[in-house]
Amino acid sequence: MALISCPECSHQVSELAPMCPNCGFPITAVTPEGVIALRNCPDCRGTGICTESCPYCDRGKIPCGYCKRGYIYDDICKYCRGTCQVTCEICEGKGTQSWDCSTCNSSGQVTLREYEELIVQHRNAEEAEERERLSRQMEHERKDQEEQQRKLVLLRERLTTVKDDLLPLRLAQGMLIITDSVFDVERAKIMKTYTDQLHELMTHRFQCSYCGEPLQWKERLRRLRAHANPECTEGWNRVSKQIAENNARYEEFMRENAPTPGEED
Repeated sequence: MALISCPECSHQVSELAPMCPNCGFPITAVTPEGVIALRNCPDCRGTGICTESCPYCDRGKIPCGYCKRGYIYDDICKYCRGTCQVTCEICEGKGTQSWDCSTCNSSGQVTLREYEELIVQHRNAEEAEERERLSRQMEHERKDQEEQQRKLVLLRERLTTVKDDLLPLRLAQGMLIITDSVFDVERAKIMKTYTDQLHELMTHRFQCSYCGEPLQWKERLRRLRAHANPECTEGWNRVSKQIAENNARYEEFMRENAPTPGEED
């Protein structure tokens, strides 16, 4: 077993060792002729030149900043010849920018150890970018949920306000009924007032005639007086029957108490 010098740190190491115990350089990357095995640089893909898309143009063309539409006073633009696009001066129309690769010093080749380190760096960069993307996505979803919660709170507050506005009307109706039972003398007038108010409230085209809640759009198109459910339908039928009875009792009361033709005021 012979000792050889590590190509990386010049430390003496066995020729059968898989890597240098001092610097970790893979001894297996050294060929029998003593030449270090190289790999294509992952940054430039072995070309020695790095390239990327030109950020100033689209495939080598940019909009003409002189005419903006291809013509100047009905004459073809001399800069873009009517195409509305001119050649990018930054990349000279190539659509890409190139520069010498600094990783491999434009040689296109790196040692096995450098290659493995670059691969690890690229993998870590991709994982960091993926974590950043997931973080932005989670933040966006969180903001969407907060916005939905805010809208729900505003909707609940609006519904509460609507119910509070309807409550005085219902209390006024209840007070009219109580007054009707206490003052029997004014029964007919109170019943007539209550019937008129109830009729005005229930015949509103945007409200259910029974529960007072807003009607749905389809129910408005069908010209329904109450919601299309058994509770509101049956309730409105009872209310309509009560209104008819109240009107009949009022007319009968007025006929009985109407003054005779010869009676003076």
